[in-house]
Amino acid sequence: MRQTFAAFRYRNYRILWLSMAASFTAMQMQMVARGWLAHDISGTNAAVGVVMLSWGIPQLLFSLVGGAYADRMDKRLLLTITQTLVGLTALATAVLITIDVISIPWLFALGLLQGTVFAFNMPARQALVPELVPREELANAIALNNAAMNGTRVFAPAVAGVLMVALGVDIVFYLQAALNFGVVAILWQLPRSTAHLAGATERRNVAREIGVGLRYLWASPALRLLMLMAFVPSLVGMPYITLLPGFAAEELHVGSGAYGVLLAVSGVGALAGSLAIAWLGHTRRLPLLQALLGFGFGLSLVTLGLLAAWFGYSGALVAQVTLGLASTGYMTVNSTMLMANSDPALHGRVMSIYMLTFSVFPLMSAPLGALADRTSASATFILLGALIAAFMALVAIASPGRLLHPEPARRAPAPVTAGDD
Repeated sequence: MRQTFAAFRYRNYRILWLSMAASFTAMQMQMVARGWLAHDISGTNAAVGVVMLSWGIPQLLFSLVGGAYADRMDKRLLLTITQTLVGLTALATAVLITIDVISIPWLFALGLLQGTVFAFNMPARQALVPELVPREELANAIALNNAAMNGTRVFAPAVAGVLMVALGVDIVFYLQAALNFGVVAILWQLPRSTAHLAGATERRNVAREIGVGLRYLWASPALRLLMLMAFVPSLVGMPYITLLPGFAAEELHVGSGAYGVLLAVSGVGALAGSLAIAWLGHTRRLPLLQALLGFGFGLSLVTLGLLAAWFGYSGALVAQVTLGLASTGYMTVNSTMLMANSDPALHGRVMSIYMLTFSVFPLMSAPLGALADRTSASATFILLGALIAAFMALVAIASPGRLLHPEPARRAPAPVTAGDD
């Protein structure tokens, strides 16, 4: 048990973890409320996908810039600025709902703003972790970060569903705003993050710094493969989340409270997956573990579609547990190996490239929503799961030695300096 929570020995990491738990509680509640609200306004899965698209576009455009600034700024300051802006965005959404002028265009515009802020927030937050714990505890710390995120999925969606029924959807956004302003107060207890700024005065413009990060990544076959293994499941698998509101309303025939429970049971599996990775963080078999979890991710999506068709809501609940465990465990192992094999001076840029993989799933939400409208969400889940399983099979066939004979984590090649062309 002590090994599972080893990173909590470090005070500053505990502060960051607490801020992440509060931040993701707000985010999980917001995701439930936004998706349900978009479907309630429009009545289509495609509209939910369009709202999610607004969150993905700025991440695609600005994640690399956010990573460059994470390596050039005090990360604590960057986090407090961005977290304040997230709170203000939530407050604006709540007010628009209260005065009854909210619409799909408004949700799209607010999503653009929130996605832009997120593109600067997440690279800084992830890159701060290696500054707060020793290298040997990095895998454990990253897994506990994911446990914070996924622990909120156990209760936050259900709470949001209950609040929407009892008090109205605007209350969820007011609560989200309050939580984000509380996160700012927590983050300010951290020391300034300046160790990574050595030599910053000699660095050139942001575009050149982004180029340094891209060339650094391309020089490492291990990092390139890990990015590909993050990109494909994000592109093919993660958009299933945007189909869940319509899936719950149209195929499972349940209301917002039951929809919140559907997300919560996925959080139970995700929390279990995160804690399991925290316990296994020192194993050399992470590549094999990732491959097995990837297969599980694909098979769980197939199972979601089949069990929902056969057993309705109860079948979907069972499938959501395994889906949460496999998808979260897979992404946790992937991000752990990325951080362990990259240079600390470029962690912000490496993680910003990693964040680009998450920007693609909102971009796929609209076309997959249209596909689900023409067929069904269940059939779309089965298709996506089969594609993920096929991709994992190709990776295993192409690099069997990586899975069966893993080498200890190594640094990627030395970074190219900003002055190199």
